[in-house]
Amino acid sequence: LNGNNKDEAAALLKGGIAGHPDNLALHLALADVYNRQQKTAEASEQLKEIIRLDPDNLAHRVRLANYDAGLGNVAEAEQVLRQAVADLAESGPAKLALVKFMEERHEQKDAERELLAFIERSPKDEALRFGLAGLYQEAGELDKAEAVYREIIERDDVSPKGLEARIRLARVLIRKDKVQDAQTVLHEVLKENASDNDALILLGSIALAKKDAGNA
Repeated sequence: LNGNNKDEAAALLKGGIAGHPDNLALHLALADVYNRQQKTAEASEQLKEIIRLDPDNLAHRVRLANYDAGLGNVAEAEQVLRQAVADLAESGPAKLALVKFMEERHEQKDAERELLAFIERSPKDEALRFGLAGLYQEAGELDKAEAVYREIIERDDVSPKGLEARIRLARVLIRKDKVQDAQTVLHEVLKENASDNDALILLGSIALAKKDAGNA
């Protein structure tokens, strides 16, 4: 779009919004046009309006946070996500979005503290524990990641979450060169679900690494 086309597009979209003020697609399109015009304040206002219209949709809040962060407004972006956590109090994904944002900005210890506090307040939310283990994996703290996955397994046994924890634990054990332990864990998964693709692929990869083509 050239300058004139952008102005015309903005005018058309504003006219559409006047007639259909609750249309999220129109607000998003106008935000995009404003962004192309480098009217960042106006673009941000449209993204905020989308949140006001659809407050329970986390994706809108993440979009605004990413937009703010892209402009260098990291503190504002973090506040958007903290507000999401406050507004969507029972949303594990909102909490994980905040933690991921902090982790990506090299605040790993702060992200860890935040996530541990969330887990303390919502101890039955296993998604938060998976997030904590993943945080440790990203940081290369494999012993801590292993401990969290084993805790999930102890809590959830052979439920779907327990089996998923075993798959992720196996990946950690492989990284720690504990291949035999990883195989044992994977066979526990297959005992409950003989067609688990992730377990089969990991066992096949282990066999290939050992040049055991038949088992692979």
